[in-house]
Amino acid sequence: MDELLSNVVPQEDLEDYINKQIDKEVAKGMAVAGGAALVLGGILGLGIALARNKQKREK
Repeated sequence: MDELLSNVVPQEDLEDYINKQIDKEVAKGMAVAGGAALVLGGILGLGIALARNKQKREK
């Protein structure tokens, strides 16, 4: 019986572990979203620059 009780994790430790894992996942999600926004902004900026360049060449 003592062996079983020694393997039991206290609830507070489990909650701390879960909260840390959630924080890590949130940070990863924000990094992915930030990277996607950066890529989208770069593509949009490149498209605008190419469109302006094309307009200048046509004049």
